[in-house]
Amino acid sequence: MRNRHDSATLRARHANCTNASPHGIRLAIVLLAIALAACGGPQQNRPDRHPPADSRANALGYRAAHYTPGDTLTERWPSPQGEYDIAFSVPKESGPFPLVLYIPGIGDSIESGARWRLAMLEAGYAVLAIQPRGFGPSLLGSADARSGDFDALARQHANAKQFDAETAQARAALAELRQRAANGDVAYAHLDTRRWAVAGFAWGAAVALRLADSTIAGDQPSAVIALSPSLDLPVDALGPRLAGIRAPVLTITGHADRDPFLPSASAAFREEIHRRLPDGAHLLLMLDEGLHASLAGDTANAPA
Repeated sequence: MRNRHDSATLRARHANCTNASPHGIRLAIVLLAIALAACGGPQQNRPDRHPPADSRANALGYRAAHYTPGDTLTERWPSPQGEYDIAFSVPKESGPFPLVLYIPGIGDSIESGARWRLAMLEAGYAVLAIQPRGFGPSLLGSADARSGDFDALARQHANAKQFDAETAQARAALAELRQRAANGDVAYAHLDTRRWAVAGFAWGAAVALRLADSTIAGDQPSAVIALSPSLDLPVDALGPRLAGIRAPVLTITGHADRDPFLPSASAAFREEIHRRLPDGAHLLLMLDEGLHASLAGDTANAPA
């Protein structure tokens, strides 16, 4: 339900979370809270809390805690799909901390999503962000980008072949991180790599959803945060593409959410992604004034 004073609409479908993992629910609550605070309307119009989510979390023994974000380690890792940049952050406390794999959108830097990642760190999650070489800001300096031909950019970089490659690369990054932790690398000593979730923005959100497909080999995340997901698919193809997802999915979009790389991915289309998910503990957060740039979670683009 919604009235004219609400700054956001939260819609839950099959949201009986008793079978969902406490780790997944906790992460969804963190992102719900920060999304409402960062992207909502005027302060006096924002809901102070979401009672159903609060009560579910309390029943599972979750209490809000504040952790101190540590330094961010940036490196370049190899993979069969090519080199990619990583940024790894972990709270300063002793842990062990569950992991969130964060995947930015096309043209975003490895430092993007700072607002979301800070919220995750403060809530007690380690964060590994990954971005393939050539998919960051350098892409925006191409001739197609300078001429405003984003359709051409999408055809070159948001195609099925690249989608499969980036999904495989994300799994390679997770395996590499686990190996480094197992080898005693002190930078990754405070991780609980058995517990992980995935979050992504735009194209990165599409990859995040793919990682949760139980029909694909490899372990699946315990939760998915899909921020402005951009899938270059007809609506009728969404059901089959999403049918293998078993983890709870939080989809966040807004009525003003338009992706320049994939103009067909409107807010209505993203709402349809939520509707076409298989039965499970899925949530949709629809923001009245959620701009695509704001949903990237970059402090430079976020409202004050």
